[in-house]
Amino acid sequence: LFKEFEDAKRAEQKTRIVKQICMELTAHALLEEKDFYPAARQALQQDDEDLVDEANVEHASLKWLVGQLEAATPEADLYTAKVTVLKEYVQHHVREEEKEMFPKLKKTELDLKALGEKMAVTKQQILKEMRAH
Repeated sequence: LFKEFEDAKRAEQKTRIVKQICMELTAHALLEEKDFYPAARQALQQDDEDLVDEANVEHASLKWLVGQLEAATPEADLYTAKVTVLKEYVQHHVREEEKEMFPKLKKTELDLKALGEKMAVTKQQILKEMRAH
């Protein structure tokens, strides 16, 4: 989606793409906050709980940028810059989870398969609620 935004020429294309980016990121953040982070916090040793804390802080920043973009149009000051920073935040967040949190969680007794199944159900509920609004 971020690549599509970069390639988009017309304001209505950019608006549609940013709306989809915001919806997807909001759903993803809610899912992680509802199911993944509580399970991760419980499974990780005290020394590694800071990874969950950092992820929650990153989510707060992402949500702020999403709110800024949802209230703006492509003609607004810093619109493209905000999309670019959002992309960079997302890339950073994904790298941290994949390189730091996931490997540590794999070494715990957390049932990742069961968690994945629970998260799939929660994701459908979140998307259904979001579409209803």
